[in-house]
Amino acid sequence: MNNDPVFPPELFAVIIGALADDLKTLRSCALVSSTFYGLARVFSHLQVGPRLDGEHDFPQFCALLEGSPPFAARVESLRICVKWDPGEPNPRKWILEADLGRCFSLLVSLTRLCITVDSGSLSWLTLSHANRNSIQAILPILTCLELKNVILLPPALLSHCSLLRSLTLDDVIFDDSSGAAADTDNCNSSIHLRYLVLRLRAIVLIQFVDWVTNPESLFDFSCLHSLEYTTNHPSNQFPIQRLLNASSPSLQRLRIQKILLLSTVADEVKLDLRQLAHLRTLALDIYLNDWEAYNHERLLSLRNFVFPPPQQQLALVLDVFTEEEPRRTDIMQRLADVDHVVARLPFETVTVIVWAWSPENGRKDKLIDVCDQFVPAMPLLASKPGRTDRLRILESITGTHA
Repeated sequence: MNNDPVFPPELFAVIIGALADDLKTLRSCALVSSTFYGLARVFSHLQVGPRLDGEHDFPQFCALLEGSPPFAARVESLRICVKWDPGEPNPRKWILEADLGRCFSLLVSLTRLCITVDSGSLSWLTLSHANRNSIQAILPILTCLELKNVILLPPALLSHCSLLRSLTLDDVIFDDSSGAAADTDNCNSSIHLRYLVLRLRAIVLIQFVDWVTNPESLFDFSCLHSLEYTTNHPSNQFPIQRLLNASSPSLQRLRIQKILLLSTVADEVKLDLRQLAHLRTLALDIYLNDWEAYNHERLLSLRNFVFPPPQQQLALVLDVFTEEEPRRTDIMQRLADVDHVVARLPFETVTVIVWAWSPENGRKDKLIDVCDQFVPAMPLLASKPGRTDRLRILESITGTHA
């Protein structure tokens, strides 16, 4: 027993912190020891919305917080969910009538706010004046903000988030009109983002980048560690390149989702990664379907980059999604077709994860290592001098097979 390894508490904190959305596992962790109970923070992440619990409404949620101040004080993250229900004539009614100020005033430890609308959209201007003021009032204390399908949002609101370290904008549409702009007279602190996720339409992406890279903007990207964005058109490369240049002193991870770019693109729309001296991971989500003519070009989308020198030891992560359960022989053939391209690129390690993707089932969380079966299909990469674990191939399996 004396030889058992002793792990630092910081390691446990990181592991348990990654389980924020897994209440069942957090409850199990809380039973391990008093230390784990404190780290688990079982009720630190809350979700509220009309479809999450049909038996309770928003006033009852506020009453719960008021009835237990110690419970309310433990809440660090609040996710407000609006889910479209065909049987409900106005699924946004509950949030339009909610007293957000009453709720926020009780959450004294709140640092993370997520407002997400599944299907449809929520206009910022339809919120009551009181609710808009309540949201604006808590922005200076937030370190993480996520918005999904919120439209007519004044971009100046983000200038109030002086402590913001993580920002996710998913199908957000901004309001340019001066009348909808937020008061920014007291916004003087620079905003040092660490994590940025952008899933925006091309025109909105350009609008956002123009705003945050303006010399008068409070956003400072010199500390950005991770950038994730969605693209479906080569024109998206231009604003993203500006963000890459602004974050060149610090960026370590770049992830591109839904990559649909073709391999035959002009040099002027290629992403130039050579200034990113600290970049360590390039992650690409590639969606394959029955249009065989385009699948090969999507896998060859690596040609859309200008890479740093080989000594930078860059890791490549390819998340390959298929519409049906993946047939291993088909995926193997597709990877074999691009082996000669990947082998020539300056990657220290290459990890391919094959997901059986469908809108109904979503991503599977069970993975098995099938590298030995794929090595014959990728002989050039597998035999490339360097690390013995240069190539890893993982495959998702359904819960029934786990």
